[in-house]
Amino acid sequence: MKAIRSHQFSIIAVTLSVQCAMLATFFTPLTARADDDKTTDASASAKPTSTLSLGAEYVPINSAKFGEYNGLDQRGTHLIGNFDYRGGDSYNAVNGGGGTKRFELKGTDIGTTSRAFSLDESDQGKWSFGLNFDQLRHNFTNTYQTPFQGTMGGNSFTLPPDFGKIQASAVGQLAVPGSNNLTPAQLSAFNTPNVYSQRENSKFSSKFVFDTQWNVKFDFNHLQQSGAKLQGVAGDSSNGTNATAETPFVLMTPTNYTTDTINLALNWAGEKGYATTRYYGSYFKDAYSDVYFQNPFTTVAPAGAIPTDMISTMPANEYNQFKLNGGYIFSASTKFVGGISYARNTQNSAFGQDATYPGVLPQTSLQGLINTTNADLKLTNKISKDLQLSAGLKYNKRDNQTSSNAYAFNVIANATAPVTTLNNTVSAPMSNSKSQLDMDGDYRIDSQQKVNLNYGYEEIKRWCNNVNYPLISPKQTTFPGYPSYTATTCAEVPVSNESKFNATYNLRATDSLNLDAGLGYSNRVAEINPFFYSPMQTTGASTTPGVGSGIEFQQFMSFMDASRREDLAKLGANWQVNDSLSFGFKGDYTFDKYGSEYGVQNGKSYSLNLDATYAATEHSTFSAYASSQNRTRDLTNLQSIASKAAVSAGLTSTGSVTAGTIAAPANASWTNTLTENDLTIGIGAKQGGLIAEKLDLSADVTYSLNKSTYDTELNYTGLSGNGLSCSSPSFMTCGALPDIKSDLLQLKLVGTYKIDKDRKLRAGYLFRRLNATDYMYNTYQYGSTPATLMPTNQQAPNYAVNVFSVAYDISY
Repeated sequence: MKAIRSHQFSIIAVTLSVQCAMLATFFTPLTARADDDKTTDASASAKPTSTLSLGAEYVPINSAKFGEYNGLDQRGTHLIGNFDYRGGDSYNAVNGGGGTKRFELKGTDIGTTSRAFSLDESDQGKWSFGLNFDQLRHNFTNTYQTPFQGTMGGNSFTLPPDFGKIQASAVGQLAVPGSNNLTPAQLSAFNTPNVYSQRENSKFSSKFVFDTQWNVKFDFNHLQQSGAKLQGVAGDSSNGTNATAETPFVLMTPTNYTTDTINLALNWAGEKGYATTRYYGSYFKDAYSDVYFQNPFTTVAPAGAIPTDMISTMPANEYNQFKLNGGYIFSASTKFVGGISYARNTQNSAFGQDATYPGVLPQTSLQGLINTTNADLKLTNKISKDLQLSAGLKYNKRDNQTSSNAYAFNVIANATAPVTTLNNTVSAPMSNSKSQLDMDGDYRIDSQQKVNLNYGYEEIKRWCNNVNYPLISPKQTTFPGYPSYTATTCAEVPVSNESKFNATYNLRATDSLNLDAGLGYSNRVAEINPFFYSPMQTTGASTTPGVGSGIEFQQFMSFMDASRREDLAKLGANWQVNDSLSFGFKGDYTFDKYGSEYGVQNGKSYSLNLDATYAATEHSTFSAYASSQNRTRDLTNLQSIASKAAVSAGLTSTGSVTAGTIAAPANASWTNTLTENDLTIGIGAKQGGLIAEKLDLSADVTYSLNKSTYDTELNYTGLSGNGLSCSSPSFMTCGALPDIKSDLLQLKLVGTYKIDKDRKLRAGYLFRRLNATDYMYNTYQYGSTPATLMPTNQQAPNYAVNVFSVAYDISY
């Protein structure tokens, strides 16, 4: 067994996946494909060039993060294989004649799990068909550890027969099951599977042309997904009467999915107009309906059996859409385009229910139905050579017709609420509609100046068609000063509208200098329903709004829905100093001010981008760039327990002062700031024409640094019964947490030697190093996990990889 007791500070940055995807130029092999260098010979129009590239690349270590998408996660030698074979009688005229048939067979990255193949054939102006296959594996981690036995991609996970239960029996241990008290035998059961999810996509496409006006296209796509992904699941909390919380696990939940899509379109094109009628269908299926896993956390007698818990997987669903769109040219200056569509999305998979479910299901399946209607149109008119105006309208309605019912659940047990306490919540399927107006004008002031003005208006409405309010306790439907529930009561913001203004100015200051500047303003107004039913709230008997009443605290809402004012400014410049040297600059700033009394108050962001290119000679070029982004979000909260002394333990009101909590005045509040900084710099150089103009060299260096800071401040001071402040490691509810950071360094070298016109030898070297820190991963380490969380011992995705490659390219 690998060491799982490590208390190493294990970490990963939230922005790692995005940053690595941006910088992972290894998606393109170090040895560029032969078809990247197309011939410009005039004969190519008569007989196109086919290419073949064969070689190998060596990766010295295993790293799931380095090979997250490129298929190079395993140590060893990997095949570089790319080919592009083209033919057809249209390229081989015989006796002065020619045909219209074309043929292409292509393969890329065939030596990795990101391979792709395609076959296309056509008779120009008559018909075409194509077959495509591509594969992509997403490697999640190779450091995840688990005591469960079961196939990665399967739906059943069991523990070794002698694993036993996790419970506190020794003097001085926790009074509840503890994951940090595992026995040596339990520790030895941990294994380290590679976790990945893989997709295999197969596609057939065809087109038949009836005449110059009519054609029909048909596409069929089959997507098969296999493997698994890591997912946090909630285990049974009712194994014993003294259980105090749910028991969370991180499982390899299967991604055994199939999705079939059909796209059938009939197209017409006339002299002044065009029209398309289309059917689109998507059919999703999951090979599993449930995932089963044994739960060793229990307080019952050791002789009892280990219970088996269950969670549901993704339900099957269908989506069918019919669409009509087209356009018409009224004159050389006036054009119109528009479309309308209608779709039905259904989901009727049977509910999964294990033996611990406390209630009776109101129906056997969700009976989900969503009807979607969409319409859009746009009119463009070029009034003069200097002025062009356009106006567009869009409307989208998502009508959720899913039935509404009450579902029972167990309250998480504690000292005052045994596990048998039940609660009910009523599902509230929400609908919405969005109406948009967009008006745009481009005006050419003179040959050096242009201006663009844009106005947009958007209105969003939210409601529920058929919430079964009679199933809700009468005490929740009668509050002093509040009306009864209505169709819009399920939405905290039943209506919001937003107006947007943008202006952009372009100046050609000189023949070599272009300047751009822009200003923007938008104002979103949210109509707030202070009394709305939220299924996420408890259904207590209190008649005080916001306290166990089934509604949320007033003036505390999602910032995506809240009223907001946004101001933005942007500036850009391009300067071509001379034929050899050029510079580019782009910057923007955005400030958001929200109208909520509590929650997110404001946010601001800026970005700066610089680049420069210098061509020293015909064969030598140098480039450099730098990019900086900063985002900040501020929020505030309120603890309002007016009838008793407010107490903060993890900033959670408990209503009484104990030795382990921090006393605070009633209505005490706190503020929080989240700051994210991203910096990327890079330089590149190319030198060609070496060794009798046969050798070309290129080099690129990139460095990226990402940092997130999370800081909380209280508006009061106080010490716990043990004399500790809120910034103590025992609480960590105020002050700044450790920075979440990642830095990536990459060096890439490529050399190409031209043996002759049709043959090349390419060699490459890549060095990439990733360092990351994130305190979140401490939680997963054995010895540091919460009492009822099974450790996974996942390590930070840090790596330093050297990759060598060589390939032989042929053109023929």
